[in-house]
Amino acid sequence: MPIATEHIGPAPLSAAAEQYMVPMRDGVELATDVYLPASPGRHPAVLIRLPYDKNSRYCYMEQIAAELTAHGYATVVQDVRGKFRSQGETVPFVHEAEDGYDTIEWITRQKWSDAVVGMCGDSYFGFTQWAAVTSGHPALKAIVPRVTSMELAVVVPRWDPERIVTLYGAEYLADYWASRVTAHVPIDYDRRPLLAAFEEAFKASGTRSAAFDSCVPHPQPVDQFPLGHPAGARQVRWHRTLPGQGPGR
Repeated sequence: MPIATEHIGPAPLSAAAEQYMVPMRDGVELATDVYLPASPGRHPAVLIRLPYDKNSRYCYMEQIAAELTAHGYATVVQDVRGKFRSQGETVPFVHEAEDGYDTIEWITRQKWSDAVVGMCGDSYFGFTQWAAVTSGHPALKAIVPRVTSMELAVVVPRWDPERIVTLYGAEYLADYWASRVTAHVPIDYDRRPLLAAFEEAFKASGTRSAAFDSCVPHPQPVDQFPLGHPAGARQVRWHRTLPGQGPGR
């Protein structure tokens, strides 16, 4: 039976925002929406950088911007490199510090900017805040990250066992970082080896994830799994009836 796949592309642009392609230091341009307060003059800005489509109705950026602009903040929302309307390779984490710096620098040069920038957001766009902090741009004065991490090197050992067993991180890379769009492909977790299930999903969706390929097929030892990583699990045939599972049970 064919695997049902879904590709979710960019949603329609917001009529409330001005659209820009903001250049990074290497020439890649990132799609950016700017929402301005009704009052004229220079304003502090709140920057939000996310990989989930700046115009998606599920991210509520237009509603968040309405609240922020009502309080006098210019709101800048950007698709990160390689996602949706932004240019560049689709790889998470690698470019966020430099791209955050370059975007903040661009903000400070706009006629509506008073050169004071803050950032906010959840999950991956919480991480883009920590990445921007490491860039050291003097205009970045505050961040408000939620449900995120600033220590990527220790994420896997500290994840709860359920997320490790279901390879949540691997599916995240396969779905959200396979291309500019979001590619939802059901993974058959009963398949062994599990990597074969992901290969089937990539083939069905017509996508490929460089981030997945660099991580999942080459798992590092994890304390929770001394006998091996779940990605390498093989099919085990059991020829006996387990108690309580025979006919009539």
